[in-house]
Amino acid sequence: MFKKNKTKEGGFMALVVVVILAAAALIMALNASLLGLGQLEGAFVASRGQEARAMAEGCLDQALGQLRRNSAYSGENFTSPNSAGSCIITVTTTTPTNRTVNAEATIGEYTLNLTATVTVGPNTVVINTWQD
Repeated sequence: MFKKNKTKEGGFMALVVVVILAAAALIMALNASLLGLGQLEGAFVASRGQEARAMAEGCLDQALGQLRRNSAYSGENFTSPNSAGSCIITVTTTTPTNRTVNAEATIGEYTLNLTATVTVGPNTVVINTWQD
């Protein structure tokens, strides 16, 4: 006739399961954020590489324009107007009409070299080769 009070011991197990699931969710969220940071860093490196390439191409183009106007042009060093980077242009005479033009662009810690061999004529510059 007397009923014994039942204690609910299942609540403790439910709490343990919730804590384990919360820990697993936290680990997955942390892992996802770390992967996201890695992708951001990769995108930043790619962006800097593209900026260095654009600057090196601009420097090489500048050198070719200078050679077209003055076949005795030997190169120059300059910093971009927005101070994003710098460029060193060197022009080496290989024959009386042939030149090797090197443009080294540096943006931050990223550097890219482009080299072109050209033939210089009266008011003309013909690109023979262009390489990274």
